Amino acid sequence: MVSVLALLVAAANPFIIYKWLNPPLKELKQELKQRGRLQVSSNRGSDEYHMQVMRKIIMEDDSETIPIPFNLEIVNVGEMPANNVQIVAQYDSKAPDKPAFIFEPPSQYDLTTRPDQLFVTVKRPIAPKDTLKVTFKDYPSRIAVSNEFGETSTIDTELGSFHRDAELRQELRNYLESKKTDSNGKKKHH
Repeated sequence: MVSVLALLVAAANPFIIYKWLNPPLKELKQELKQRGRLQVSSNRGSDEYHMQVMRKIIMEDDSETIPIPFNLEIVNVGEMPANNVQIVAQYDSKAPDKPAFIFEPPSQYDLTTRPDQLFVTVKRPIAPKDTLKVTFKDYPSRIAVSNEFGETSTIDTELGSFHRDAELRQELRNYLESKKTDSNGKKKHH
């Protein structure tokens, strides 16, 4: 009799535990679906941005007088606030001594600098369906944005190579030179 009862309890145990634990698992799954999730986009695909990059490369303008703004837009598409948002700006050479970035809306942040990286932790949570815009004017090569769960989006800015990519500049000059035409509309021959 005892062994039959033990056998019934052992056989029913997985079903009882599943029914007992299943509601908390469903709640956890629902919470994870509602968490703060970030969608990151930039102006990298715009024609204006590409024209500014090409102009800077072709003209060999390494000065900081007319920076090319790299605009980043971070949208919380989740149903809960996104906390501990971290933005990592990576540079092909040394990170700037005085980083040049602007938040819209203005936000407090903590900044940690490494030789070729900036770690920016936004102090205010990003509310659900809210947007935080960040404009960099100091030529990072890559930017990664992560949330408190470690979910990360990385964007290549196409700006990092200005100070080191002489080959591309020469190729572009050669290409443009080959496309020049004379007054009759014919290609010039060298």
